[in-house]
Amino acid sequence: MMKQIVFAASTLLMLAVPSCTSEPEEKGDNEEPAVLRPVEEEELVVDERVYDEDSAYSDVLEFVEEEPDFPGGEEAMTDFIQENIEYPQSAVEKGEQGIVYVQFVVNADGSIEGTKVMRGVSSELDREAIKVIEKMPAWTPGKENGDAVRCKFTLPIHFRLK
Repeated sequence: MMKQIVFAASTLLMLAVPSCTSEPEEKGDNEEPAVLRPVEEEELVVDERVYDEDSAYSDVLEFVEEEPDFPGGEEAMTDFIQENIEYPQSAVEKGEQGIVYVQFVVNADGSIEGTKVMRGVSSELDREAIKVIEKMPAWTPGKENGDAVRCKFTLPIHFRLK
């Protein structure tokens, strides 16, 4: 079975509102439905850094005049994710696939913190989604009134076996 990770360009439309998540796209005739499960609080997958979640998300804007941007734009982000993500072998063997919704904060300096899974598929895929977010280079921060600000960002990462 050939394994492939798909980060669909159509999901990049969700980037227009950084803090919003929408329901998964309707399946096409040849596509399997995404398997989603709500993540219980005790299951939240967080980055390796120790932080107080309240402080990681304090003074964070949900909507900004200028959204944060991955260096090089959406296409560069898609390439980065596809090059850096590894489909866990145990997930391949179990046939696990779906969309992992990851939320993080883009700080005023472009760094990322407070990474967590908002809606996951399995612990293996959830951890892999977190890992690739944590590898990302600094972003161009969001701006409000011309000033760089901290902003929530939610990103769907598609895992699909072919």
